[in-house]
Amino acid sequence: MHHRITIVVVESHPDLSDQLRSAFSHKNCLVLHTPSGEEALQLGEQYDPFLFIISMTLPDMDGIELIRQLQEQDIASQSHKIILSDRPEEYVEVAAFQHGADDYVRTPIRLQAFIKRLVALIRREQSKWVKQPLKISPTLHIDPNQYLIHQHGETYTLPKKEFKILYLLASNPTQLFSREELMAQVWETDVVVIPRTVDVHIRKIRQKIGPHYIETVSGKGYQFVSSPPSNHVNGQEGR
Repeated sequence: MHHRITIVVVESHPDLSDQLRSAFSHKNCLVLHTPSGEEALQLGEQYDPFLFIISMTLPDMDGIELIRQLQEQDIASQSHKIILSDRPEEYVEVAAFQHGADDYVRTPIRLQAFIKRLVALIRREQSKWVKQPLKISPTLHIDPNQYLIHQHGETYTLPKKEFKILYLLASNPTQLFSREELMAQVWETDVVVIPRTVDVHIRKIRQKIGPHYIETVSGKGYQFVSSPPSNHVNGQEGR
């Protein structure tokens, strides 16, 4: 199953959430904003976010109190919680950690460094996700742990990037992925990739598993087809 990262930014002004939304627009992240601690509790129940970014100063409660209530009400208990504060006193920082904060960041924040910190946090989380073998059909199985394809009684491998694209698409057969989304999720953030590179990888995958498992949606991207037409299930071509 594919996961979506949800980030809830709890602060009076939407500037930071807008900047994060822009920075993570192609990283399968949903960034939500609220100025209210009470609404943050509701969003926590609704979305079970991966991360809360919480200003120390809110109109209805302070950030530590929000964390305390999240803990007390058992809302999003596995979420990471980062406090943003301009308070320099050590006892405030200690109190934040004692009440369940995972990090304490002094404001004004250095935006690019903060984004890199979040990218690293998200990458570590994604590396923990268990990847399940996929049984696409009686004749096509995908094993993500060994990068193996089992098809029509044969077993073969794909290059790592091709395999990651195939597994991402096959894990989400109803989801349309743009080239930018595939680039963001398959390649490292510090690697420069052009959309044409994605097209080349898709073409190579089709040559190996068969042309009709991956559908091109004109002008939008690619989508996996779990049950291609019966006259096209033979994936021997190109291997």
